[in-house]
Amino acid sequence: MFFKSAPKPQPPTAFFPWLDEEYTVGIQRFDRAHQRLASRINDLHEAMMVKRDRLLATAVFTKLIQETRAHFVDEESILTQFNFPDSEAHFAEHSDLLQEAAEFLRKYEAGNLSALVLLNTLKAWLINHIKNSDRKYTGFLRRQRWSG
Repeated sequence: MFFKSAPKPQPPTAFFPWLDEEYTVGIQRFDRAHQRLASRINDLHEAMMVKRDRLLATAVFTKLIQETRAHFVDEESILTQFNFPDSEAHFAEHSDLLQEAAEFLRKYEAGNLSALVLLNTLKAWLINHIKNSDRKYTGFLRRQRWSG
């Protein structure tokens, strides 16, 4: 008798696949940090949508906020050191995101925010910030001969 073997399980597709050519700013230090944030968003997706574990999701989201804050502090330190001309607006975006993320966390913990809305918002914000804000400092920092 012929038995078909079960298909090998395929690894799940990441919620936020990292596309180097699409998301890079060209500074390794910041590219690595951005990639870690995308990975943490994938961890959050897994906790929320796959495992459906609210406590784990809250812990992962809290860690994502902490890592984002640390990345922003690092980025802001470098941009301040070199007197990046658009730093005020750039730093305001960072502050706004951290405030929004803290509010999202409160709403999620209270059960007043859809996991999918939260995940899509975080992913879109990071992509938009990299492509439209962070890339503005790349040429500036290279002209300052800073490569990270």
